[in-house]
Amino acid sequence: MTENTKVTTVLLNGSWDFALDPERRGIPEKWYLKKLSDQVYLPGTTDSNGKGTGPEKENYRNLNRRNSYMGQAWYQKKIWIPDSFLGKHITLFLERCLWDTMLWVDDGFVGSGESLAAPHVFDLTDRAAPGEHVLTLMVDNSNLGDETAEEADTSGYRDLSSGFSRRRKRNCGGHHTAFLMSTNWNGVTGAMELRAQEPVRLEKADIYPTKELDALRIRLKIANQTGCEEEGELHFELKDELGSCLLSGEKKLPVTKAEVQYGSFFLELPEGMTQWSEFTPVLYHMEFVFRAGKRESHFTAAFGLRYLEIEDNHILLNGHRVFLRGTVENCTFPLTFAPPCDRASWDRIFKTAADYGLNHFRFHSFCPPEAAFDAADRAGFLLQIELGGSSCPDKPEEEEDSLFLRRELERILYCYGGHPSFGMLSMGNEQLVALHQPKMLEEHQKMLNEKVDYARKLDPRHLYTCTSH
Repeated sequence: MTENTKVTTVLLNGSWDFALDPERRGIPEKWYLKKLSDQVYLPGTTDSNGKGTGPEKENYRNLNRRNSYMGQAWYQKKIWIPDSFLGKHITLFLERCLWDTMLWVDDGFVGSGESLAAPHVFDLTDRAAPGEHVLTLMVDNSNLGDETAEEADTSGYRDLSSGFSRRRKRNCGGHHTAFLMSTNWNGVTGAMELRAQEPVRLEKADIYPTKELDALRIRLKIANQTGCEEEGELHFELKDELGSCLLSGEKKLPVTKAEVQYGSFFLELPEGMTQWSEFTPVLYHMEFVFRAGKRESHFTAAFGLRYLEIEDNHILLNGHRVFLRGTVENCTFPLTFAPPCDRASWDRIFKTAADYGLNHFRFHSFCPPEAAFDAADRAGFLLQIELGGSSCPDKPEEEEDSLFLRRELERILYCYGGHPSFGMLSMGNEQLVALHQPKMLEEHQKMLNEKVDYARKLDPRHLYTCTSH
């Protein structure tokens, strides 16, 4: 759980102009140049706004949506960039889009996004001078890997020079996008905001408690959009939940001309700190102030003092065996048809589970939003996250699917890896391969093992497995 505490933001919640585009005419007809005729409220979905093509075919195995829609949909809003954004690094932050997006500012194409789990973030620095602008967002949720995919026309899916050339459906997505759970929403369900930051800034801080839980390794990511060298200075404070300072210090961090650079250091901890567990879900905060020339950026990283490992086929938390008493969350939300993105909803979910004596959630073939991790941190729950890979492959995983899942793995660990509740990550659901295809089974297992090895190198704070039941 990390955040930049001094980012200037402009919220984009509210009414947006809107149009459904089931025939995919919007890109070739340049809908970003015209005013859209309908309206919806965002954050929200086509379901929550009563937009769609009617109920799905009724069945008695699964949930049925009142307003079902699969395809491209367009969202448009006039925005005002304040004078204070001049000279800043400006981004558009969109939480929980499903799952391909394209963005235009006025008549200019900005770029594309793809993710089921991570925010879609667009760099507007060169396109957002102070004043009025029009944002046009296209969201496409039609990339299903179920039986309906064969009926969808994917020809001309990307007919804009956007760096994407996909012409087919990906064989991944899991319960998040499957018709079984009816959570294949179209829209944006979480935070929507413009953010202005310093062009030289501390962008991220990762905290790795040692096995002995008496020290931290702190890894910093510094961004520099100026192309100039700077003399950097870091001030940090370790604080408890009441805001009392337990430790502070200074570090010299020279900034090179590189757009991104990393630095790390070890910090010995004072005695008496509380280890994180289901019985003591205590969080600490590292507050950073980074100064480079006349620029100053602030960053806060929350963490739990915990270490997770395997010994003799047992899971150890802080050196002690932990018994996971859990349930599975299948991405089933029958009232909203999308997972909530607010803390209160997830606080209620974990409290209900705790009242039944649980301490663990498995998220079946999907990753929950930031609010779920925040709530689980404070409830002392250990979560298992899963990539949306194909659980029952009948053919080798295609290269494009593998690349997407690899990028999705990177995004999940980057966005949520610092949460103490993030305990385990599986590379997919059950591994079921036809018994008469042993070579394919061997290749599939090798591919999963490679993902596990890659994840361990990216972030050693979690436990990883190929598949799970």
